[in-house]
Amino acid sequence: MKQGHIFIIAGPSGVGKNSIIKYLSKNDTRFKKIPSYTTRPSRPDDGDSRIYLSEPEFQKLIDNDELIEWARTHGYLYGKSKKNVTNLLKEGYLLLLEIDVKGLKPYRELFPNLTAIFLQYPSLEDLKERLLLARENISNKEINTRFETAKQEMTYANLYDYTITTHTGDNSSIPGKKVEKIINTILNNKPIN
Repeated sequence: MKQGHIFIIAGPSGVGKNSIIKYLSKNDTRFKKIPSYTTRPSRPDDGDSRIYLSEPEFQKLIDNDELIEWARTHGYLYGKSKKNVTNLLKEGYLLLLEIDVKGLKPYRELFPNLTAIFLQYPSLEDLKERLLLARENISNKEINTRFETAKQEMTYANLYDYTITTHTGDNSSIPGKKVEKIINTILNNKPIN
């Protein structure tokens, strides 16, 4: 069986990572999503993108070196299972992984042939507007914290193979098709125009 391939999707809060992964998974059966372990509460739009754990359960995964990488973001822990990713790659799956923007290095060390795609806002003003629209149920303090974190996260874009700008009001198919074009080019070993 052919070896699989990892496609990393990363970017700041509210940029549309999960929506694009859902779009790609729904429209192309070659892809397998790997859910993130997290200690944050579930949201209605999470679908099957998260596995919810307590802090002690998550800490056990860290202590047993079962995660490729992990990070604390906005007070919650997030990470991906080494075993799940490695096994599915061996089975030949194409993997879509949403990761923390700072977590690319351990993935590159373990899986040097991966493709990393960074999603970004067109501007910081757009970022603030999006956070206000997308997160109606969070406080102004949390919005400001997310804004400051996202400003920092945008500085990691140069570490990624490709960067796609998502715009407020885009439905997931617009940036999704851009990501799809990159993926198809990689899989067909053709240069991107």
